[in-house]
This record gives sequence, structure tokens and C-alpha cells, in this order.
Amino acid sequence: MVLLDLEMKKYNLGIWRLFLVLLVISNFIACKESKHQRLARTVLEWENKQIRYPSNMLLTNLNGDSTAFDKTGYKYTIMMYVDSIGCMSCKLQLKEWKLFVEKMNIENPNTVCILLVFHSSNKRNIRHLLKKNAFNYPVFFDIQDSLNLLNHFPIDDSFRSFLLDRDNKVVIIGNPIHNPNIKKLYEKIICSKSLDYNEKRAQTQVQFDQSVVNLGNFKRKNKQELTFVLKNLGHNLLSVEDVVPSCDCLDVRFTHESTNPGDTWMLNVIYEADAPGAFEKTIAVYCNVPNSPLHLRIMGYVE
Repeated sequence: MVLLDLEMKKYNLGIWRLFLVLLVISNFIACKESKHQRLARTVLEWENKQIRYPSNMLLTNLNGDSTAFDKTGYKYTIMMYVDSIGCMSCKLQLKEWKLFVEKMNIENPNTVCILLVFHSSNKRNIRHLLKKNAFNYPVFFDIQDSLNLLNHFPIDDSFRSFLLDRDNKVVIIGNPIHNPNIKKLYEKIICSKSLDYNEKRAQTQVQFDQSVVNLGNFKRKNKQELTFVLKNLGHNLLSVEDVVPSCDCLDVRFTHESTNPGDTWMLNVIYEADAPGAFEKTIAVYCNVPNSPLHLRIMGYVE
């Protein structure tokens, strides 16, 4: 019986791995074949790989207090590595991370913990983002980049988030906040739900009233509000699964209720500038249309 259980676990792991490879490829279907192969290889290389942690690893909370890294009692750990290259708030999306982890722990109490690792010398900026989003989970400021030196994480930010088991082995690689399909996979595994590999949704056709908005010039203190209207032109219900903004500076509000054929769905957006100068932000709308996700752009100049 024990041998049978082990074989079943190996079989299920293989199914998850195959599904994740297919999922990654499907999300980059418009890219060159060489990129398909590279992405699939990354998934296969990291599956079941054990993450190594530096000794005497101390985490820091919102108040600046230090605490030892302790995941005792948790079945899973979500770990994300973030470096200082590029837009920090765009990479982090702390508000979404907080909501996601809270949701997982409500559905399955004390099942998953989260560890954010920052390789950046700008602690002040990171602490500001943590406080702004009331992110009260301890984080690791890895100034020496010790975790990356031990594990050699992929260069692509899309593959610097991991779902780890009790033995720190990689179950899933991929960012659940930036990709709703990856998020669904995280949820299935954390909540021990079965995955329907043959799940298909009836698709429809849609049209936005506008896909690009230029806000022009405005002062940094002035929040900008705008609305995108999506009309269901097809014969099936329109179902919006998720909306992913490129930055914490975008607050998106919408309904998950299905939209009947001929009716409209509205996406309300509030933009709070995070820096002066020219900007261009994007929003991805995941829904049951052939070319999902749909991409929206917002641009302007902050004085």
C-alpha cells in the first residue's frame, strides 16, 4: 500500500509538471520557438529542485524588529526573490500578494507562509512600500545576495517565484500575481483540489471603447480616474477571470459577474502617480476570448 501511494504521488507530480509546461508555453505562444523551448526547460529544470537558505537568516517585520525564519507547521512556502533592477512596485504588487496569502490561509488555515527576499540596498523605499500596503509579513533583506548565490535563480522575473513543500523543494515555479492561470494552479495545490485538465469555457467576442488612454499633463498629487468599457459582441456570456495591473500605482475595480451578450462590462481605474515624469502603464484583462489576455495602456506626464 505504501509503495502504491508513492507511485501515485510520482504520477500526480508528473501530471502537474506536464500541465505547468503546457501552461507556460500557451502563455508565450506568440514568441519564437526557441523561447518556447527555453521556458519549458526552465520549468523542468526547477521542478522538485531544493532551495537552499543561508545560515542564520534573519527576517525583518514592519516595525524593524528581527526574527528567525521559521516555517514550522506550514505545509507550503511561497518564496519570491526580487532584485533592484527595474520598477520595484511593478514587480512586487504587495497588495495582491497580501490578498492572495490571506485568502489561502482563510480557506486552509496555517497551510502556507510567504517569504519575500529583497536583494536591494534601498531599504527605505522597500519599507515605504511595505507600510503603504500594510504588508505585515516578515521579509528578508539580502544585501549580499546570498540566497541567489546559493541557488542561481533564473534571470527572468517571471520565474523567481516558487511554491515550496516542507522540504523546500519546488512544486511550482511562476508568479501567481502576474498570471491568473499560475495563480489557479497554486490554489489547486495549496487547497488540495483536483484540476480538470479538460476544462474548456465557451468563448465570446468583445470590443473595448478604447484600449489606450492618454491622461496628458497633471500634478502628482492629483489622482486620475478613468473607465474602460468592454462590450460583449458574441453569443456567449463574457466571464472576466482576473485583471492584472502592471503597477501598485493602479487600483482596478470591476465585477466578476458574467456579462450577457450585447451588454457591457466596466473596468474602473484609479491611477496614483508614484514618480514625476512621463509614464506608460499596462493592464491585462483575462477573460474567455480567443486572444486573452486583452491589454490596455495608460500614459501621460506627471508634473
